[in-house]
Amino acid sequence: MAQSVDTTPAAGKGSGRGIDHGFDSREYAAFEAYIASNASAPGLDESVEPPEVVTAAARVVAKWLRDAQGKAVVLTGAGVSTGPGAALPTYRGPDGVWTRRIRNSLKLEEGSESDAATDAADDDDGSGIAGVLASAEHKPQPTLTHRGLTALVDAGLIGCVATTNVDGLHAAAGLVRGSNYAELHGSLYVEACSACGAELCHNPLVDAPLQTVEPETRATGTSCKACGGAMEATLVGFFDTHQSVPSMEQQFELAWVAAATADLMIVLGSSLSVETTLPGYTLENGGRLVIVNLQPTHLDDQATLVVHARSDDFVADLQVALELPVCATR
Repeated sequence: MAQSVDTTPAAGKGSGRGIDHGFDSREYAAFEAYIASNASAPGLDESVEPPEVVTAAARVVAKWLRDAQGKAVVLTGAGVSTGPGAALPTYRGPDGVWTRRIRNSLKLEEGSESDAATDAADDDDGSGIAGVLASAEHKPQPTLTHRGLTALVDAGLIGCVATTNVDGLHAAAGLVRGSNYAELHGSLYVEACSACGAELCHNPLVDAPLQTVEPETRATGTSCKACGGAMEATLVGFFDTHQSVPSMEQQFELAWVAAATADLMIVLGSSLSVETTLPGYTLENGGRLVIVNLQPTHLDDQATLVVHARSDDFVADLQVALELPVCATR
């Protein structure tokens, strides 16, 4: 069971068009039960390997990246946007958006007072970060990880980056949605035409997150410049399908094909709590799976290498091992 770093290389193996809010979803209920059954939250504990262990692991992964010759995929989660420059909240960390929300729900069930900060987050759009992204005093910038991954893509070492994040920071760092980059859960900065599918990508470093005309619709209130059709938000709700969010199909297909043909998949900053089949595709292809996260995941025992580290620290060490300049946060 790969619960810690082993530096010895080994072969690895909604429905409708309205927005489905997480409070009514089965995933919310399942995670609430998970939190309730772990009163002391042992599953949410974070740990960090010693720097020398992270560096040694990065050297091993650097060799695997070279060996993969571009057949490498990176899957990122909220952890890549928590570092300097962005400083966005996690979802399922000890003080993550979902963790606080669910604990707040349990407090209310017990008759205790809820937390005002969590109540404010609950009034957000369901993502838990839109309020932060819209704040005038906090314009998140791409982190070292965002910029470092773009450099690795440009160097031909990574073929595709897929993310469950909706903050648009990978795009802000230079990745191209639909080309070398898949936004699996959509983006707060991309709207798509409901008629012809044309997309309009806004700049997360300058623009505010997209707003829908009404809470229960996807319409942004703008018209497509290509055909005049109604533009809609691309944010993916729980149990949405490509019928309700047509742009999902291209994003998932890009990630699936890349994962199914990859010799290496690196998971960065994700607890993998939201079900994804992407790592399984790479393992079925005989590829290696590397997981870099502060918390354990349910796929640790299938991974070739598990590293408990912050994404920025690992990516910085990886760039050094690959003899590439370490990217700054700005």
